[in-house]
Amino acid sequence: MERWTRRGATALFVAALLAGCTHPNRPTGPARATSGTAPTDGTGGAPGSPVALWRLVDGFTPAGEEEARGPLLAVYEDGTAIADARFQGRLAGTELTDLLTKVAADLSRPAVASPTRSGGVTVMDAPRTVFTVRSGGRELTVSADALDEVRAEGGYPAALYDARDRLDAVRQRVVHGGVKYTADRVRLVVVPESGADPGAAPWPADVPLPVGESSGAPMTAVLTGAAAATATSRLPDGWHRYRTASGEPVRATWRYLLPDE
Repeated sequence: MERWTRRGATALFVAALLAGCTHPNRPTGPARATSGTAPTDGTGGAPGSPVALWRLVDGFTPAGEEEARGPLLAVYEDGTAIADARFQGRLAGTELTDLLTKVAADLSRPAVASPTRSGGVTVMDAPRTVFTVRSGGRELTVSADALDEVRAEGGYPAALYDARDRLDAVRQRVVHGGVKYTADRVRLVVVPESGADPGAAPWPADVPLPVGESSGAPMTAVLTGAAAATATSRLPDGWHRYRTASGEPVRATWRYLLPDE
C-alpha cells in the first residue's frame, strides 16, 4: 500500500547550465575559513562556490532545523572538503578531478536525466537530496525526494546512488579523519517556545538575540568576528533551552558558515 507525501509522488529533476571550467590544484593541508566574499576565479584566497555540493532540504523537521542545517558535504576548487559544517579535510588534485569527473558522469546519464523510479513506496515528508557538481565546463544540479528512504524498495536509477555513494565516501573520510571545522562567521538560530522551563539557562547578555519577522517563527542572524567568537563561547554546541531577559522561553543553536555562505 502506497504512502503518499503531501507533495504527491516522489519527483526528480535535472538542470544543466554552462559554468566556468574548474582547474583543481594540489593542496597541502586544511585551512581555517575566513570571512568576506570568497573569490570564484581560482586565483587564491578563500574558496569560491563549491565544485561539489551535497545537501538536504525541506522535509518534516522541527522549527529551526532547516535554518540551522548545513550541507552534508561541500568540496571546493582548492580541494577543501567540509562535512556537516563541522569537519574539514583535503582532497589531492588527482582525487578531486576523479571525483568531479565520475559524479558528473553519473548525473549526466540518460537514466538520471529522465528517471523512472522502481517500487511503489512514497515516504511522507522525507527531505529532498540535492547534488551539484561543476566539471568539464558544466554545472549539473540533480534533486530527488526521499533518495535514501526509497533505496531499499528499488529507488532511483543506480547512477544516482553511485554519485551519492562517491560523495558519501568523501564525507565519511572527512568526518572520521579530518579536523574540526571552524570559521569567524556563524549563523545563530533562535526559536521562540511556549511554556516556561524552570531548568532553562538565562540568555547570555553579551549575545544579541535575532529579530524575527513574524511571531513564533525561527529567528536567525549572521555573526562575524568578535560577536561570532562570543556566541560560540557562551552558547554550547547543539540545541539548548534558554529564557530571555524578559522571561520568554526560547531554544537556540548555531553553526559555522561555509566559506561561500
